[in-house]
Amino acid sequence: MSDKLIPVDAQIAAKRGFLRTTAQAYGTALAGGITTVGVTAAVTGEVPLVVTAITLGVALVSPLLAGGASYFSILSRGIPADYEQVVVEGHPVAP
Repeated sequence: MSDKLIPVDAQIAAKRGFLRTTAQAYGTALAGGITTVGVTAAVTGEVPLVVTAITLGVALVSPLLAGGASYFSILSRGIPADYEQVVVEGHPVAP
């Protein structure tokens, strides 16, 4: 019997979920939210710097929050079927 409150498999799945969700969210935020034109406009003074800084802050922080939500969701509900090991003929097979 393990002394751990959260099983190791669930911890690993939660870490995978955090990394995957955070990476996907950063890909979306950086591809759609921050553009070269936007940065150039802020530097040249065409766009208020405060608005640009707030947009950048949201683009950098929100993916971490999404990853954290994924992490804690997996810890609280258990390992999603996509992350569970499959046992074939008595041998574990990675998903």
